[in-house]
Amino acid sequence: MNQSITPSITPILTPTMPQYVLQSPQSGSEINLTAEYGRTKTYFSSIIGCCFLLCFIIFGGFIIKSTYSSKDTKKNIIGRITSSSFIGNNNYNIGVRYIIDNTEYNNSILSNKPEYVGNPIEIYYDIKNPNNISADSPTKTILSGTCMIFCALCLCSLIGYNMYSVSKYDDAAVNAAYSGSRGNIYGYPSVRIGI
Repeated sequence: MNQSITPSITPILTPTMPQYVLQSPQSGSEINLTAEYGRTKTYFSSIIGCCFLLCFIIFGGFIIKSTYSSKDTKKNIIGRITSSSFIGNNNYNIGVRYIIDNTEYNNSILSNKPEYVGNPIEIYYDIKNPNNISADSPTKTILSGTCMIFCALCLCSLIGYNMYSVSKYDDAAVNAAYSGSRGNIYGYPSVRIGI
């Protein structure tokens, strides 16, 4: 008598990975309230930041305007260093002797590096007031003011992007509400991942 043998199959159990789902930081009316708080907080801090940067823009414009208007009255001359003393904060008071139209002048300028007494130094003086001297050329001063304005405008654009993000995305506004404690402080939309 033939007997059929049925092989037994033992199931192999494989560990399952935990399932990750995207969850919002909050739900319902809570996220709306938190998002509105984040937007208000961002708008308020952005206004303060823009006012601060506006001062830099005005100051940079004043530097450029005043330097450009007096550029034609500035001339360079080689003077002689008479003294060099450290006054703190990496600044040095440099005494300079120079001669203009057979008249000798003795004045001082500020420098961020020490100078040796007796060495020559190039300075710029005002032809209307030879006592008014500077170690920086007008071109360098105008360039410094331009860089100040450019950097301030770049920061203003970042603030504008942050305001746009929190106004468009609820998640970004919620993150802005928790800035300083947790979450993304730059206003990018994001979600939490939980099990």
